[in-house]
Amino acid sequence: MKISVCYIVKNEEANLARSLASLPRERDDLVIVDTGSTDRTREVAKRYGARLFDAMWTNDFSAPRNAAIEQALGDWILFLDADEYFEPGLVDFTGILQEIEEKGGDALLFRRLNIEDGEHPAAASTDWSVRAFRRSANLRYTGAVHEQITRLDGEPLDVHYADPQYTLMHTGYAGALGEEKARRNLRILQAEIARRGPQPSDDTYLMDCYYGVHDYGKAMQCAERVVEDQELVVYGGKGHSYHVILECMRHLHRPDAEMLPWADAAIRAYPDLPEFYAERGMVLCGLGRLPEARASLIDALIHYESHTAQPEHESYFHAHIAARVAHRLSEIAALYHDGREAAYFRSKAARYGEK
Repeated sequence: MKISVCYIVKNEEANLARSLASLPRERDDLVIVDTGSTDRTREVAKRYGARLFDAMWTNDFSAPRNAAIEQALGDWILFLDADEYFEPGLVDFTGILQEIEEKGGDALLFRRLNIEDGEHPAAASTDWSVRAFRRSANLRYTGAVHEQITRLDGEPLDVHYADPQYTLMHTGYAGALGEEKARRNLRILQAEIARRGPQPSDDTYLMDCYYGVHDYGKAMQCAERVVEDQELVVYGGKGHSYHVILECMRHLHRPDAEMLPWADAAIRAYPDLPEFYAERGMVLCGLGRLPEARASLIDALIHYESHTAQPEHESYFHAHIAARVAHRLSEIAALYHDGREAAYFRSKAARYGEK
């Protein structure tokens, strides 16, 4: 089995070398399509032996991606962004693709850790994204932004989840850069919707764009439509949409009494994830229902420490959030004059904070 690795790039000198250096050894072909770099991106690409091609930028991310596919020679394509890189120590990458091929699968989802500036990976949220697929005339990217690999015959894509050992680190939406990309993506997506009409999946992208530009009212509306659409399939689940709803409600200063039903709904939908027990606990604190809050916050830590979260579910709960939960539990214990419990949770908060 031959593997082609593909990228589209523009002014990615700061990121590309790290991504290329992290690639699994089992690759036979490296294709990089440049959409107008003015820095040393092309030099970096050539240093790693890439076959380099040019494409004019037309406010359509699918076009250069499909141009790269046309140049690929492998049986399978691993398509990364320059701001993504693998953790070291990958083994038997060909083997996992061979397994998917034998099952007749089309594509492979990879778990990503989304890292903010200067942030430790232990404090990163996760999501899942299609990053490997068969080289086939029937598989191409669609969508001007938030582009997705799609079967051109209209049949559903047969997607499998990669083992989490193949985790990708992702730094592309850190800090101010995230807001800049959100504004760009929103402009492109709105133009595309105006051209071809709305689709249910648009809300999964619009909610993040609106949230990124601080339009929390519109972001919340989009997220609500995502969780209410029973037919809409979202890779990684809809936990992220519930998170957007709750965060938007906080930014909009909605009452805790309005937030509680959403936290409860999220727990019903994703009882394996620790974050929504924590969300519920914090909301109950705001309502003054401290015994219930204590129970829910403890549930969050139990789920976190027991690793109950299913790997295919996106999660934003990490050690630093666990530290905040433990700290809140210590405060509740102190209010009830339980010094031993307060000290216990202060100690747990300190240990989580060290991770």
